[in-house]
Amino acid sequence: MRRHKKSGVPAKQDSISGHTTVEFAALIRKRLGDPPDLVVRHLIMGGSPAVLLFLDRLADTKLLSETVLETIVRDSASSPGVPPAAQIPIAAVRYRSSLDESVEDLLGGKSLLFREGDDECLVLDTFGPRTRNVEEPTAETVVRGPRESFVENIGDNAALVRLGLKNAALRVRELHIGEHTKTTVYVLYVDGLAMPSVIEEVVRRLGGRQIKRVAGHGTVARQLQASPYPLFPTALVTERPDRVVAGLLEGRVAVLVDRTPFSVMVPSVFVEHLQSPEDYYENRMLQGIIRIIRYTMLHLAILGPALYVASVTFHHEMIPTPLLVTLLNQREVVPFPAALEALIMGFVFEGLREAGVRLPRPMGQAVSIVGGIVLGQAAITAGIVSPAMVIVVGFTAIASFTVPSLSLNAPQLILRVAFLLGAAVLGLYGVIVLYLFVLGHLLSIRSFGVPYFFPLVPISKAGMMDTFVVSRPEVQDLNPIEQGGIDD
Repeated sequence: MRRHKKSGVPAKQDSISGHTTVEFAALIRKRLGDPPDLVVRHLIMGGSPAVLLFLDRLADTKLLSETVLETIVRDSASSPGVPPAAQIPIAAVRYRSSLDESVEDLLGGKSLLFREGDDECLVLDTFGPRTRNVEEPTAETVVRGPRESFVENIGDNAALVRLGLKNAALRVRELHIGEHTKTTVYVLYVDGLAMPSVIEEVVRRLGGRQIKRVAGHGTVARQLQASPYPLFPTALVTERPDRVVAGLLEGRVAVLVDRTPFSVMVPSVFVEHLQSPEDYYENRMLQGIIRIIRYTMLHLAILGPALYVASVTFHHEMIPTPLLVTLLNQREVVPFPAALEALIMGFVFEGLREAGVRLPRPMGQAVSIVGGIVLGQAAITAGIVSPAMVIVVGFTAIASFTVPSLSLNAPQLILRVAFLLGAAVLGLYGVIVLYLFVLGHLLSIRSFGVPYFFPLVPISKAGMMDTFVVSRPEVQDLNPIEQGGIDD
């Protein structure tokens, strides 16, 4: 049985209709440049010549052998009038009349089955690449809670979200972005909770023609940022399905990218970068105290070196006299100003941390710990830095590690240097002026219409219940994002 073409079909040179199986296979070979991993099998199906094409290592050859090929060989003589889709024991099949669309499906791991005389070819979902299993998160670890993280397969990632959110209102929209890569992207949201304006804006930004290639979730995050050069992250990147489920129930839109074990969520506000999924699996009072510690540590990670430099350089009256005498005695042998001393130690620390990340895990930990101890002690002995500066820089490093979101690492480093330079020039006055400037910048940012400092500004009762203290999500029936003063 043939399927007739409808109106609006592609041009004749892109149409499959009218070709023989040999011509069809030759066209596919020509489009792909005659690759060595293209497998072509000529068959007899329903008394007519047919051809099966797939890419080795992308399509599941075991599935093809045990279902498709075996069925075709067994039923070709007994059912000559049955359409191909009714003979193939594959769950997901579709017809394609366009050669370009068929090639895209083939590159996506699917198989093409074309019977001579038909107007369309059959696309079989035989995608079966070798992927890793669901493992424990590495960037967002928790002591208690689910030990599941996203993987590189977008279908598996969507399934993990569905397992945590068994709701018929969950919507999944499929996009193919990247002029050259044609990367599959899923846009997830809960119908009735997510704002329609946010959904359409996400689809518009991702569907733009300016995207040439997709370099993982970073490309999607950059497309969804509030500005081309943001200081603070306005899109939340996470590898945890439970965090995506929580965000969807708060009215956010999540984006899954194929071949990327991370998801990007918008709108994003500042306070959620200081929240951890573990907050909802532990004692509420204890986690509320820990959240306050995180806010304090974030300030110390950014302002610690600047406050020390301002105190020892301009404001000696703020330091107790015995401590001031000790600090001055330590600095007598140091040849550099306090600001330059802090910059040198900060540079060394960032270099050690980068080396620890790039080296293999056991060796990286040894380099970070031993390198910091050895270099710090050697610098003190050589008179390059003072012991107090080593303590300040070390405490600053510890404070920076308490922030759960890795997206705040770069803003912390930039602001730390900026505040340090301001303290070196104007002392505490420079620190205060820069702090007010950064605060004003935070108040001016909007992520898809939601104020970045929400729920602090504007104040939201529902949102405030989950900012400094931990709310009870099992009884909370409000959508705080919807109350964030969205500008349509």
